[in-house]
Amino acid sequence: MKSNKQSILMVATLLLLGACSNDNEGAAAPEGDGRVALEVSSGIESRAYDNKWESDDAIGIYMLKTGTATISEGAENRRYFTADGGSAFGTTAGQTIYFPLDGSKVDFIAYYPYQKTLTNGAFALDVSAQTDLSAIDLMTAGTKTTEAEPLDKNHNKVHFKFAHRLTKLELNIGTGRGITTENLKGLKVEVTNQRTSGSYDPLFEAFGVDSEPVQTVELNTNADGTLAQAILLPTTATDGINPIVTGREFLFTLKSTGEVFRWSVPDDKSFERGDKNIYNITINRSGPEVTAEIIDWNKGNGEGSDESAE
Repeated sequence: MKSNKQSILMVATLLLLGACSNDNEGAAAPEGDGRVALEVSSGIESRAYDNKWESDDAIGIYMLKTGTATISEGAENRRYFTADGGSAFGTTAGQTIYFPLDGSKVDFIAYYPYQKTLTNGAFALDVSAQTDLSAIDLMTAGTKTTEAEPLDKNHNKVHFKFAHRLTKLELNIGTGRGITTENLKGLKVEVTNQRTSGSYDPLFEAFGVDSEPVQTVELNTNADGTLAQAILLPTTATDGINPIVTGREFLFTLKSTGEVFRWSVPDDKSFERGDKNIYNITINRSGPEVTAEIIDWNKGNGEGSDESAE
């Protein structure tokens, strides 16, 4: 996949880890020095385009002393990747995570997409460009040792289940009065008044949004102009980690004529973390007609309402 609530006033908030489970029936054969390597498999509830990994998708993994945020065995931000787009992950020499030789229990956290360079333990989030959706599709997962499912050198298999941490827009666009399918080709779709930068600290699962810049974001739109998508930083309706910037609009610009059609997003509408906000748009010469639906990007729920705009 190359392709709700955040901190705006430099405030960081803890992300809830995605649901996960351990498949750790027993340890692999140890290395010559007795070390046992981590074996990783992973699933995701959904992705920018589907629910499968692609070849060379890379995740970052941290191994922690159980019940703490303390790195165990120096295993910090280790890069694991898929070889063929399957659920199994491998790594390279120097990146392998080994369990403590003394049998100590550990926990794990993981994130996607992997970033090698971190600043003060965090990497930058930037959703200003939507050309490669999966490259900005932040997902996280984690698993903790339990009495029933311990994580140690004798139980070395870990299964991560990743969940989305940003919010997604999906606009299905059709023709109405005075508009033809030919008119939609090359359609430019934008959403205004969006905060576009922030940070994520994988170790502390701290997620922040910068108050500036506030920008108009161009959605990723297909050539026919019938589908536009974006992954954005989530908003909150009240004061908090990323309050809504009011006056948001969807803008639809016809390539052939330069005409711009607008639809105002209600000021109390939040784009929540993990949600997919689906809008069925009919563009008319008299203005777009909009049907809105919200589903949980991770599991699915909810219905929307019919709207119209000039």
